[in-house]
Amino acid sequence: MSLLIITSSVTVNSCLTVLVDPKIRLEQYIDSILFYLNSKKVEKIIVCDNSGFDYSEIQKIVELAAINNKQIEFLSFYGTTDKIQECGKGYGEGEIISFVFSNSKIIAQGDVAFLKVTGRLKILNIDEVVHHLKSNVTYFNAVNLNPFVNLKKVDTRFYQCTKENFKYFFKDSYKNVNDKEGFFLEHVYYNNLQDNIIKFKNFKILPNFLGISGSTGITYKTSKISFLIRQFLFSVFRVIKNK
Repeated sequence: MSLLIITSSVTVNSCLTVLVDPKIRLEQYIDSILFYLNSKKVEKIIVCDNSGFDYSEIQKIVELAAINNKQIEFLSFYGTTDKIQECGKGYGEGEIISFVFSNSKIIAQGDVAFLKVTGRLKILNIDEVVHHLKSNVTYFNAVNLNPFVNLKKVDTRFYQCTKENFKYFFKDSYKNVNDKEGFFLEHVYYNNLQDNIIKFKNFKILPNFLGISGSTGITYKTSKISFLIRQFLFSVFRVIKNK
C-alpha cells in the first residue's frame, strides 16, 4: 500500500501556464482526487494546494475517503507568488512538496517513500503500477522512451521518492527552477539524481496518463492500442538501459 501526494493550485499565477480558469481547474482536481480515492493500492493521500483552497470543504471527497477507509489529509497555504510568477509552475510544485514535508502529519509517519502526482492528472493504471513498486526504491521515468536519447530530464508528473532522498537532495532544489530560461523542474531533479549519484529505477509498468497539461493545454490521452505499443517499447528500452 502506498502514500500519494496530490499537488494542487486552484488559482494559478505562474508564467507559461495556459489553463488558468479556477473553476475548470477545481473540477479537474476534484475528479482526480475522487479517482485516486477509489484506488485499491493507494492507502494514504495528502492533498496540498498552494493557493489557499481547502479541500476539506468538498463533502464528496470527505465522504468517499471514509467509505473507502482511506487516510486523507488536506493542506493549504499561499505559495510565494512573486517567485512562482517569475520562475514558473515547477517552482510552485516543488514548494508544495517542501511544504508537505514541513507540515504534514501523514508524511511524518512510518512510510519509507511517497508517490507524487500532479493533481489534475490521472494514472489510469495506478494500481498496476503501484503493485510492482518496492517501498524503499526511488523511481523516475525519463521524459522520452528512447534510451539512446538523453534529454537530461526526468518526468516529474508522477514519481516515487524515498523520504530520505527527498529530504536531503530534493526538498529545496525547486529554487533552481527557471521556466523562462528553459530550466524546468525536470532538469533540476535529473541533475539531483546525477550529481548525488542517487540510485533510482524506471517504473516497471508505464504510467497511463489522462488529463490536460496546464502549461500547454495538451491532452494526455492514449488509445488502448497506442498505449500497448508504448508499453512494449518502454519494456524493451527498459531492459536495454538496465543491461
